[in-house]
Amino acid sequence: MTQDKLLPEEEESSHACHLCVQSKDGMYEDVCADCVQVTLQRLWPQLKRTLENRYGEMLDIWLARGRLHNVRWIVETDFRVSPERMQRFIRAFIKDAVMKEEIELELPYNSYWKPIRLNQLLEALYEQSDKLTEYITGWLIKSVNNAPTEEAERELIRIAWGKRRVAKRYLREEAIMAVAENDALPLQIAALLNIRYRVDKGSSLYLDPIEGEISSVWNEIRESLPAEISALICKDNSF
Repeated sequence: MTQDKLLPEEEESSHACHLCVQSKDGMYEDVCADCVQVTLQRLWPQLKRTLENRYGEMLDIWLARGRLHNVRWIVETDFRVSPERMQRFIRAFIKDAVMKEEIELELPYNSYWKPIRLNQLLEALYEQSDKLTEYITGWLIKSVNNAPTEEAERELIRIAWGKRRVAKRYLREEAIMAVAENDALPLQIAALLNIRYRVDKGSSLYLDPIEGEISSVWNEIRESLPAEISALICKDNSF
C-alpha cells in the first residue's frame, strides 16, 4: 500500500525536463521550475517592451481620464451616530440659533430674552435625541450608499499613477493593486500599470507560476517562449 502511494512521486522525480534534459523535482508538466524561471527572467525585458509599445498610450489616456467599474460607497453595519457626536451637533446648532435670535425666551407683554446659559435647555434636548439620532444614522447610511464616487475614484487612480503623493509608500502600492485589479482595465494594460509603477515592477506577479500556470499576459510574446513553457500560460485569462 505504501509503495503504491510512492510510485507517482518516483515517476515525477525521474521525469526529465524537455529543456535541460535533467530529472528534477518541481516539474511543471514537461519543464522544470528552474527552466521556467530562467526563461521568463530572460524574456522579461522583451515582455515589458512589448506591453509598453502596444498599450502604453492607452494606459496614459486611461490614467488621465478613466473611471473604475463597480465602485460604490459602503457603510459598516454597526455604524451609528454616537451620542457624543449628536450632543455636539445639538449644542452647536442651538447656540448658533440663540446667537442669531432664532431661538429666544418669550416673556409676557411681547418681550423676549436671549439667554446666556443654555445648560438646562440642552440637557432636555439630549434626553429626547434618540429618535433624531436614529433618523440621522439612517439618512447618512442611505445618502452615503447613493453618493457619487468619481472624486474618490480619480484620487485613487492619481495616487497609483504617482500624480498625487501619499506619505507612506505602502499606500501607493495598495492603490496600484486596487486599480490594476479593477475590471475597468484589460489584463495587458493592468499588467503594464503594475510593471511601470509597483516597487518590484510586477515581477512577483508575472515571473512566478501560480498553481502551475503563468500569467496569460505572456501571450503577448508567446512566439518567443519554448512550447513547453507556453503550454503553461493560463488559458482562462484570469490572471
